[in-house]
Amino acid sequence: MQIEINDVQGKALSYLIAKAIWPEKEFPAWWFIDRPDGCYLPSLDEDTGNPVDGFYPQSDWGLSGPFLSKHDIFPFKCSGNDYGAHLPEYVEHAGKRVRFETFGPSPLVAAWRCFVASRLGQYSGCCIMVDVPDEFSEES
Repeated sequence: MQIEINDVQGKALSYLIAKAIWPEKEFPAWWFIDRPDGCYLPSLDEDTGNPVDGFYPQSDWGLSGPFLSKHDIFPFKCSGNDYGAHLPEYVEHAGKRVRFETFGPSPLVAAWRCFVASRLGQYSGCCIMVDVPDEFSEES
């Protein structure tokens, strides 16, 4: 099913983060659904290759901060309790020059949504849509 990127959360977001980081790998949805603390995946730190048990990067600055910084994704504070994140420059995406900007309830959620959008998103009018397996329909 297609969901607007700013509506993706929880385990569905963890799944999409993994797909965006490692597009060549297959990840069954049940890995993310059946493990309340996340799943066992390779590290985001390509230098060490240490595995991550409990892959839930949208709540872990130690895991996410260096990775997002390396990819130039910057979170920012919006009004109220909302946060946004963007890539600093316009990029070529599906034949258009676009600037990915997403929002969320925390800086990490907003930043990871931006990363996922830049790798897996499709523009549909003014929204960025992503494909999420039907198994996540109750969560997203």
